Amino acid sequence: IFLRNNTGVTRILNALVLVYGVLLIVLGAYGYLFTPSKSIVSLLAGGGAGLLTLFFLWFTGKNPRVGRIGNAVVALALAGQFLPKALKGPKEPGDHVWHLWTIAIASVFVFLALGAGHMMAMREKKGGIRAA
Repeated sequence: IFLRNNTGVTRILNALVLVYGVLLIVLGAYGYLFTPSKSIVSLLAGGGAGLLTLFFLWFTGKNPRVGRIGNAVVALALAGQFLPKALKGPKEPGDHVWHLWTIAIASVFVFLALGAGHMMAMREKKGGIRAA
């Protein structure tokens, strides 16, 4: 449903946001199921952010501006949360930070992709290139 009836950039952005939302849910579950700390916060935050991302993706079909802005805000908030933690590195020797880098990089990428999609849509509206 998210990928039907769309073409070009819109379809790519929808697919990207869909993968991003699922990634957030999976990493939230990973933080709870497969880490020694059994972090319930990871489960709730990752699951919540992933579900919110999927909700905004669904809402994009009804109101594209609100859906895209909502997803951009989620991605920017997660980048702001995880990028500084990833840059600090592990708290203790032997700690893994791959999941922090994964979320940080994916969030920055999604935010930039949504921004680029917006710019392409505005250029199309003004008579420039065709975005979607």
